[in-house]
Amino acid sequence: MAVTQADLERLDAAIAKSAVLQSFTVGSSTWTFRSAADMKALRAELARQLAASGGTARPYRLAATRKGV
Repeated sequence: MAVTQADLERLDAAIAKSAVLQSFTVGSSTWTFRSAADMKALRAELARQLAASGGTARPYRLAATRKGV
């Protein structure tokens, strides 16, 4: 399944409207939702797949600490 930025934007628009879609199709895959939480979980997964296919590195944080007390 090839996720595109347009797919992600379509799902973002539905989440922003607070509308719970009955189903969402990307390519040949279709998802059915029962709640907004299901939509947000799919959005996170699609964003992960899009980042992986585009070669985008995962964000990370570095901690700055001092030695001693």
